[in-house]
Amino acid sequence: MNHPQFWLRPAARVRGHRSAAALLLLGSAACVGASPGAPAASSVALGPAASAAPTPPVSAGGGGFAAAPCGDWMRTPAVDPAIAVPAGGWHLLLRTAAAGTQSYACTRSTDGGLAWSFVGPRATLTDCAGRAIGEHSASDAGAAAPQWVLASDGSRVVGRKVASFPGSPGSVPWLLLQAIGASDAGALASVKYVQRLNTVGGAPPPDACRVEGGVEAVPYRADYDFYGAP
Repeated sequence: MNHPQFWLRPAARVRGHRSAAALLLLGSAACVGASPGAPAASSVALGPAASAAPTPPVSAGGGGFAAAPCGDWMRTPAVDPAIAVPAGGWHLLLRTAAAGTQSYACTRSTDGGLAWSFVGPRATLTDCAGRAIGEHSASDAGAAAPQWVLASDGSRVVGRKVASFPGSPGSVPWLLLQAIGASDAGALASVKYVQRLNTVGGAPPPDACRVEGGVEAVPYRADYDFYGAP
């Protein structure tokens, strides 16, 4: 199987922040793989999401973010039924936190006006201790086919959106994505579904799009949960 090659779009102007330098990938394998007794994806609680705004990941030091202490890192979260992982015995294989940007380009629409269009994400993935372990970006297939790549073994998975659930104001939605391609081996080879949760920021710029070709990179954070066969 031919898989999209990992690539990162050129750095764009970051709203309210200077463009971050590329982070060193340490290749840590910590927190990869389900902890003993980790529940299957089919046991995800299907109650409605909490009415309060999603809790931002907590800084774990070293430039990374962790959504919970490492002892609870592999605990299966409760999500809205719209983005629950389908039944099928899928297990939570890996959880990562991400910090980076969601980029939007000012393009001309069919009616001749200018509008923001999604270019893709660019984020560093971290483990439960805040150590950089990989990257998240659009694949060669474009923004509709995002990919996640681990530094430790080079494995990757490419997904497509199946469903979404609104995030807090100013934040990109929570997502359920299905794998449409993956490496033949490595930690991400058996991933079938990915959830994007606990999003903070990343929504399209609130300002009108005025300069065709301009790009805005909006800072965001999120957690990504990877489900597959154990």
